[in-house]
Amino acid sequence: MWQCRRAALNQTLPPFDNAAIRRATLSAVSQRDFMSAIGGGRQQLWHDKVGFFAPARIWRARKGWRRFNGPRDLAAAAKAIKDAGYRGETVLLIAPATSR
Repeated sequence: MWQCRRAALNQTLPPFDNAAIRRATLSAVSQRDFMSAIGGGRQQLWHDKVGFFAPARIWRARKGWRRFNGPRDLAAAAKAIKDAGYRGETVLLIAPATSR
């Protein structure tokens, strides 16, 4: 089964080398939508409302988790991204996978 354990923004390359753009981008991402797209309708295969680190990780914390799970305002996120200096740079999504 294909697994996606995390999505990360490469902060060494534009536009994500800009912290304000990273924050604004994360404010637009719905963890539930992301996990549902990967795991489908079988919710027993995925978890949401967990924050940045998965619940089983030693780094997990409840502090700040609402930032990843609160209501989404896509118009506000788009404005924040533009205001942070995004100028149309290419964004690349890479999803590594392994076969078993």
